[in-house]
Amino acid sequence: MKDQPRPADMLEELGDKVIGHMDRLAVTSFRDALDEMIDFHRFLIEAYETHDDRGNPDSYAQMGDWQSMHVDWIRGYRRLFERAARYIGQENDFASSLVYVPYRLLPENALQYSNATTVEVLDGINIFIHRIEDWLTQKSTHERVEIGRSAAHVLAGSDKKAYTDVVMSLVGAWENTLGLVSSIYKWQRDSIGNTDKWSRFCASWPFLQRHLNNSAYLLAVAVWNEDEIGADHYSEMLLRWFEQITHELEDDYHLTKPLLTPDLFSDDWETVLEKLSPMMLHPGLSEPVPAGVFSAIIQNTMRDVIVIVAAIMEGWFLSKKQQTDIAPRIVARLLSRSVDDDDSLADQRAISFPELMLQFVRLETVGGRFASEGYGAWLDSVISSLDRMAERPVVSGRVFTPSTKHRRDDLHGVFLVFLLSRLGSDDGEIAIKDVSELTSRSDLFGERDASIRSLLYELRQLVSMLSQDQTGFYRKGVASLNPEILIGNASEKLISILERTISEIDQSRKERLLSLDIQKDKISSLSNKVDSSILSDNSLLPIFNGIRNYKSHEYFSSYTFTFNGIEKGYFTSPEMVQRSSNFDDYIKNGVTGYIQRVFWYEFANLSQSVIEVETEEAFAAGVKSRANQIFREGGRPVLLVCGWRDPSWIGKWFSWTSKPTAGLEVKRREDMETNLYIGTVNDIDVFRFRIKPNHALLFNSDLLESLTFGANEEGAITEAEFIPDETGLSGALKFNFNLKINWREREIFAFHYPSSDADNEY
Repeated sequence: MKDQPRPADMLEELGDKVIGHMDRLAVTSFRDALDEMIDFHRFLIEAYETHDDRGNPDSYAQMGDWQSMHVDWIRGYRRLFERAARYIGQENDFASSLVYVPYRLLPENALQYSNATTVEVLDGINIFIHRIEDWLTQKSTHERVEIGRSAAHVLAGSDKKAYTDVVMSLVGAWENTLGLVSSIYKWQRDSIGNTDKWSRFCASWPFLQRHLNNSAYLLAVAVWNEDEIGADHYSEMLLRWFEQITHELEDDYHLTKPLLTPDLFSDDWETVLEKLSPMMLHPGLSEPVPAGVFSAIIQNTMRDVIVIVAAIMEGWFLSKKQQTDIAPRIVARLLSRSVDDDDSLADQRAISFPELMLQFVRLETVGGRFASEGYGAWLDSVISSLDRMAERPVVSGRVFTPSTKHRRDDLHGVFLVFLLSRLGSDDGEIAIKDVSELTSRSDLFGERDASIRSLLYELRQLVSMLSQDQTGFYRKGVASLNPEILIGNASEKLISILERTISEIDQSRKERLLSLDIQKDKISSLSNKVDSSILSDNSLLPIFNGIRNYKSHEYFSSYTFTFNGIEKGYFTSPEMVQRSSNFDDYIKNGVTGYIQRVFWYEFANLSQSVIEVETEEAFAAGVKSRANQIFREGGRPVLLVCGWRDPSWIGKWFSWTSKPTAGLEVKRREDMETNLYIGTVNDIDVFRFRIKPNHALLFNSDLLESLTFGANEEGAITEAEFIPDETGLSGALKFNFNLKINWREREIFAFHYPSSDADNEY
């Protein structure tokens, strides 16, 4: 039986009709066929809509194999875009109509549809841009257009006009698509409270996120393809991006804004107000409103994306991936925020050095460096997607190191170029003051002091990179953006600014650390972990059979173990140290190790029956004789020696290459889970430990009955306390505990033998 046609097949047939009319240059029929295809696509989107278990909009179109069905539908327009590009200059109406496909596919009320489906509609523009860039490459020549300027694509007069018309149509359609966001997400359409307003703003974030990402992508593609016309229009479009939605929003004058990020969109309005409390400039006078907070976050995001795409493009130029100077010229425009329309509402103030410094703070403190979710992870994904298209020319077959970038720290070198190129005479003091004031408030940062520690690390990386430049990287970069800057003086000045900024932040952190109280609950939590480790410690079990650790409310001998040089920041709120992954284990192992040393010290002072032996044979006979005595009493004998060479014959006994000693049966037990175990001879388990040299101890394995620890009224075994040193920044961490070691009345045989300097032959 013939398979039923799939929606993608139906869309493909409708696309064939559209292509047929394009080939006939039948504009009216083309438009009718395109209308039919888009109407059917919209019908499919609506037909596949459903709701999840919580009643939220969902779509069956999101199902698929390695990609969703809806992505397949969007990619079905690729053939149309490609065919329309062929007719640029002959019939521009095809391309000028197709650029509105994303606009026409958007729902009237996006709140009732799956957000994933709505957002995927926007990716059609990324397909279109590559088709028209292909056309540009085929139609243009590579010529020098000005003296002293690198070669670029040059179009003939009619082709240039036709291509410019298509690019302007694309920009207009793309800006109109962005302008729909307030309408389809119903920002101001109903009389609703702040909670619902914020919810609608949050719902629109994925749409704005994708639109902004794709806007940057259009510019990056144009610059990579040395498309002067496209780069000029797309850079202006990106600079004016927020202008398309600003009339629906409002400015906020109540908040410290540099650290506002889209991570707040995952919270409800009440939670947002709580998180914004530290950022309030005038607490108690008035509170922020959703439109103002949303506006500030979106503007910050736009600025971040502009700087990121600028850094990526400048990186192409500096790493010789491109031979023309189109990248630094567009980057200079982005950093200057230069738009052609004087009536534009876009911010046209050039990005200053202090502003760049604050932007670096924000970029380096949003999310962890390797986080998989959140705003920081998204910025990293933007970097990866924009730079993925680029690689420098290499000879086929040669091994080379890929230069593509994946994370924010991959852009540090270019960011230094930006800082150097914007450095003015008085900018340093302003930047140091701005960054110092911002970082003096750890409560403004999402991860509190951890964010500031991360920033300090990255600032020190910048200093190191700038101090070690041996390639002329920064000289070339600064010359491409601001030839008037003297790189030598600027580098020294920037290093000084960065070092002073680091010093100011460090000093602020020290003062904050000194002012914070020790959190007793943190010390108690660590003490509880130590207690659990003590009670579960079974490191002595292989040697002392049946030993158990107990706790009792009786009073025993008191002991104290001290860790010196422990940073106070471990026990403050927020924590002000980079906690190592094994810190808790370090503390637990330190205390349990001390308890073992107490045990072995007491063990060494137990009464012993000394037996003098002169030879290996006498030693073996003596051990066998006393071991048999223990066996007859129902015990399990254990032999404790200093090591493999003390006594000298022990190594020979357990060597695989030596001939077995007469009268000894040697084997190894697989159930011994300790590296102290050497082997078993005549059913006597032999262990090594740091006992007195030239001595071996034989005893019944049940010699040790138990370790009993005194517990306080709350049942805690250890009582920990932190005592700051004279600096107040670190100190001693002390663990106090009471211990009683319970021994059974068993005889310990101490075999004393002569020392030997001879190496064992095995």
